[in-house]
Amino acid sequence: MKNRPAVLVNPPITLQERYGKLSAAGSSLPPFALMGLASYARENGFESAIVDAEALRLTVDETVEAIVALDPWVVGFTATTLSVGRAAEVAEKLKEARPDLPTVIGGPHFTALPEPTLSLYRQFDVGAFGEGEETWRELLTGLRSGDGSSDLAKIDGLVLRQGPAVVRTRPRAPIEPLDRLPLPAWDLLPELNRHYQPSALRQHRSPTSALVTTRGCFGSCTFCYNSVFGRRVRAFSAGYVLRMVRHLVERFGVRDITFYDDNFVHPRQRLRELFSMVRAEGIDLTWSANSRVDVVDRELLTTMRESGCWQLSWGIESGDQRILDHEAKHITIEQVRRALDWSHRAGIRNKGFFIIGHPMETPETIAKTIELALQLPLDDFQMSFLTPFPGTQVFAQASQYGTMTEDWDRMNMWTPVFVPNGLTEDDLVSWQKTAIRRFYFRPRIVLGYLAKLDSLARWRAFARGALAVLGALLPGRAAVRPKPVEAAPEPGTTPALTGKNGT
Repeated sequence: MKNRPAVLVNPPITLQERYGKLSAAGSSLPPFALMGLASYARENGFESAIVDAEALRLTVDETVEAIVALDPWVVGFTATTLSVGRAAEVAEKLKEARPDLPTVIGGPHFTALPEPTLSLYRQFDVGAFGEGEETWRELLTGLRSGDGSSDLAKIDGLVLRQGPAVVRTRPRAPIEPLDRLPLPAWDLLPELNRHYQPSALRQHRSPTSALVTTRGCFGSCTFCYNSVFGRRVRAFSAGYVLRMVRHLVERFGVRDITFYDDNFVHPRQRLRELFSMVRAEGIDLTWSANSRVDVVDRELLTTMRESGCWQLSWGIESGDQRILDHEAKHITIEQVRRALDWSHRAGIRNKGFFIIGHPMETPETIAKTIELALQLPLDDFQMSFLTPFPGTQVFAQASQYGTMTEDWDRMNMWTPVFVPNGLTEDDLVSWQKTAIRRFYFRPRIVLGYLAKLDSLARWRAFARGALAVLGALLPGRAAVRPKPVEAAPEPGTTPALTGKNGT
């Protein structure tokens, strides 16, 4: 086993499946969680490899071939709700090729539904919930020792098979400080600048890349799932983030970074320290990020613009205050107007994230949301459908406010799976098209994009974005792949996981 790798897999989901008709404007981002797991395992003596089937656009069979070619001794999968069925397809075929190969499932979907997921998909021998680096390292140690499932039961953060039962061990404590983790394993990915790009409308200069520099979100939005990292924000220090930035700049020539943190602006002092260091080192960098309207002020936004920030994306969600309050967004429409005005005056482009199909949604509240989007100083716009992901408060309450199709394969936020009382799925699709048409087919927006087209790369990005918008307005719905079978065949016995209670 010493020179055989522990292989980590990002399942083969296509941009079409992830974004529907807006796939041409979708993002292809590095698998940050897998990069962290691989890096930490490698630092602790375990040879590691990553198969990012999504980035490489592999089929299920091609993914299995790529894994088998690496001759792994254990395989771990990450999965969202959308991709867990596809991960199971890969694991099932992998078991046919290598019946003795231990398979592990983790990620946000498994953390939300650990026991049901492991019970449904018997292709997976064990599951890991919550923050993964320490759990993965200890699991690899336990599997290598070969002491069986009784020994693995001592590891925090696992779900195991014990006879006919599925049992969960204790939750794992959060990693602190985060700076003790090694830098992500970019070297284990396919070519960064070729296979990973933010959406066409989030690119400013090339090459561009992405980072996540915090874990957790202090927000309590009922539609947001944050059980993996929790509601307490833990941040890599400014010095650590600088190391990541410097690595991307020096190794890959990156000139622009999108920070995909839930709220990159918090904590403020770290933000100021980071870009003070960037300026001191003379790093030529522009950047964009996500923010909340209740954590900024005029002076901070001016400082951010002077530090290279060119765009901020804001979670606005609805133009109806009652809906914002019901979903514990803890912001006001007035705060939205004020923050975006400050940002616009500072010279930062504004992108607004909106959702329709909330509990208590009506045609009147949707109309208010669209009108707010048209009134705000927005340069870009996104409207998705409310999706009650497993583990969220709105998932538990969905039946009180409407009807829900609990089909994991459709939960991509671009296919309506929850329909509020008084509305239909066709109503939601029609309102989304109306919003897209009214926002983008305005001279100010079109001229704003044309003014930025100063290179061939930007023309291509604009063309992809424009085609995606036009495609979203065409009749019909996005194709949905078949729902996976409710139970999978019993895989071959996995000796490394077999103890006195069996698997």
